[in-house]
Amino acid sequence: MNQIEINAPNLWRLETPGASHWPRSARPDAAKKYFMVSADGHANEPANLWFERMDKKYHDRLPRVVTDKDGVQWRVCEGYRPDRLRLSTLEGEDMARNKAGADPLGRLADHDRDGIDVELIFPNKGLAMWATPDSQFAMAQCRVWNDWAWEQFGKHGDRMIPAGALATGDLEGSIAEVQRLAKLGFRCLTLSESSEALECRLVPRATVRLMGSA
Repeated sequence: MNQIEINAPNLWRLETPGASHWPRSARPDAAKKYFMVSADGHANEPANLWFERMDKKYHDRLPRVVTDKDGVQWRVCEGYRPDRLRLSTLEGEDMARNKAGADPLGRLADHDRDGIDVELIFPNKGLAMWATPDSQFAMAQCRVWNDWAWEQFGKHGDRMIPAGALATGDLEGSIAEVQRLAKLGFRCLTLSESSEALECRLVPRATVRLMGSA
C-alpha cells in the first residue's frame, strides 16, 4: 500500500492532530513507541476454502452466493436469512484495503508501516460457521478454519496470533479440538456466544486464552 495515491474519498484520513503532546507514539519510527496490539483483526480467507477442504456431503450446505432471475446476487447461508450483496466498484486505497491481509508477509509489511507489534486474527468469511443450528456441521467448518489459519499464520507466532474456532454445541468435538489446537501451538480460542447460534445475524464471539499457553 506504500505506493498508492490517496484518492479523494480518503483524504480525510490524512487529517490528524498528531501525537506531539503524547509521552509516547504509535508511529513505527518513534523513539518512545507504544507497544501496539491489534486485538480484533480478521483474515482474508479464500472464497473456496471450505468447499475445497470439507467432505462432499457438506458442499450443498456451505455458504454461497446465488444470482436470481433479475441478476441480483444474494448471500445464502444455513441459519441466516438470505441477504443481498451490495456490489460497488472500489479504487485506490479502498481497493488496496479490500485485497489486503490475504498474504501473511504482506500483512506483516502493513503492520510494520502502521506500527502494529502483534495481531490477534479471527475469521472473516468464516464468521458464518456459527450460523447453522447443526453443531457438528459448524464444528467441521471450524476445523477447516483452524487448519488454514495455522498454515497461514502459525510460523509468524511472534507477531500473529490466529484464534482457534470452536462450535461448543458439539461438546465432544470441541474438547477434542482444543486438545489438538494446543498441540499445534494455538494460544487463543474464539467461539459463539451460545451453543445454538440460531439468530439471523453475525454472532458476537467470546475469546479465551488456551490454558497453559505462554
